Amino acid sequence: MVIVGHLVVGGFLSTETLFKSSLRSTSQWAPAAILLGLILLQWVKGAVIGMQWALEVHGFGGRDDAMEA
Repeated sequence: MVIVGHLVVGGFLSTETLFKSSLRSTSQWAPAAILLGLILLQWVKGAVIGMQWALEVHGFGGRDDAMEA
């Protein structure tokens, strides 16, 4: 959401500033936000899971998640 939000809001504000566009072009940003969210979902989820694995977060070792003292 953070990545898509920055891209969509930045694009929206820049097109509004440059072209003084109408409501019709404004409504084109909603499908862009949905499409970007769906495209980036798999990659961002993979990056988060990879980071959890690299940092040895519990759940990837095949053992109990109990805290070791």
